[in-house]
Amino acid sequence: MMVPREFVGKQFPPFKVKISEQLSRSLLDLTQPSEAEKGPSWPPPSNWPAVMILHGTACLINVWEELGVDPLEVFLSEEEFLHFCAPLPDEELTGYLRIEEIREFLDEESQICEEVDLWADFFNAVGAHLAAYRFSYRVRLTVPARGKNR
Repeated sequence: MMVPREFVGKQFPPFKVKISEQLSRSLLDLTQPSEAEKGPSWPPPSNWPAVMILHGTACLINVWEELGVDPLEVFLSEEEFLHFCAPLPDEELTGYLRIEEIREFLDEESQICEEVDLWADFFNAVGAHLAAYRFSYRVRLTVPARGKNR
């Protein structure tokens, strides 16, 4: 199944998220498991926009549902973080998510895939742009044969 191209440019409804100090500490623990590397729990690590996309009202699941894609068949292929200002602990943020591009290509295993490029922006309550997150997911359109008997 092909991902419908008419979704390029689609803006999803805004979603609200908060980053607590506890969540920030948990993210730091995941990215810096060594006690010697751990620093203060604030500001949160640079990957906080990615976590908020997964955390924010399950918004990434909404994208796959809208596109008619099984979320178990996608994988993250690329991401880029842009940070403009650090959020405050427990500050309510508003996230906006849109589909930037959908394109077809042949992956390294000669499987036809589509790549869905997404863009998210995060703002605080006074409208300051805190971060942008550009990320791409690949969707396999053909599935390789598994074993001799199908």
